Amino acid sequence: MNEDIENISFTIKQEAYKLGFYLCGICKAEEFAFEKKYMNDWLKKDSHGLMHYLEKNFEKRTNPSLLLENAKSIIVVALNYNTINKQPEDSPKFSKYVYGNDYHTVIKSKLYNLCETIKKNNPDSENKICVDTVPILEKTAAQRAGLGWIGKHTCLINKKLGSFFFLGEIVTTLELKYDKPINDYCGTCNKCIESCPTGAIKSQYQLDARKCISYNTIENRGEIPESVFTNLNGWAFGCDICQNVCPWNKKTIENTEPEFDIKSEMLNFNREQWNLISEIEFKRIFKTSAVNRIKFNQWKRNIESL
Repeated sequence: MNEDIENISFTIKQEAYKLGFYLCGICKAEEFAFEKKYMNDWLKKDSHGLMHYLEKNFEKRTNPSLLLENAKSIIVVALNYNTINKQPEDSPKFSKYVYGNDYHTVIKSKLYNLCETIKKNNPDSENKICVDTVPILEKTAAQRAGLGWIGKHTCLINKKLGSFFFLGEIVTTLELKYDKPINDYCGTCNKCIESCPTGAIKSQYQLDARKCISYNTIENRGEIPESVFTNLNGWAFGCDICQNVCPWNKKTIENTEPEFDIKSEMLNFNREQWNLISEIEFKRIFKTSAVNRIKFNQWKRNIESL
């Protein structure tokens, strides 16, 4: 291994940690052949429901080297959003990832800073930031970069961090030192499958989004199927059931990112207060939140379904 490549890779990781990322790994920018076939089969079964955007840019999504000319490496980072804070028992439930400000903005800002350092130290490099909206199989990249393994619930799991973390990537023309993939440590545990009230996790590593509470409260703009409607279990936006029961999430590592501090309304509002908020209040409360992905009429639909 070229000493310069090792030094550059080490410097990038150290800078990522300084910016607050909890994990940082690197993998080769290449076609994800196995995952490409898996995703193609998954799409053919219509398991993605109405998320038609997943059908677009299929080649780029499954081959990140196409996202940037002469791409050689993918830098993958993780940002913890876990917290010991909990909503009131009688409150409609939100997935933990929307407790604070929109992760797209937070991670993108940190990745821009990381890119600036990379460019400053390596002027000839070209770098592309990816945060969720860019077509890339980020969990696959993260697994190959050694950040964790994809669990039976299809979330990425890290031994120390569990699964409550966001991912971000930088596709770069730099040749870097690649990390080793992580083995699967789910073992014989099937708690995530057994705990899903709608049967969305059909079998190990197989998620049918059409049955998923998170999909139906966020992505599904139409009528929620009765089989899901009767099993919402109080979830108004997203769902954390399969992650909450995962043994790897038993130890909560509190996030240190101020942008992810839970909103006061989520800590204090009860069901009645949430039911009574107006559209103006909804927009004010969630102005900087990923809850903005849904509109007020969809919010009312979700609340009235509980």
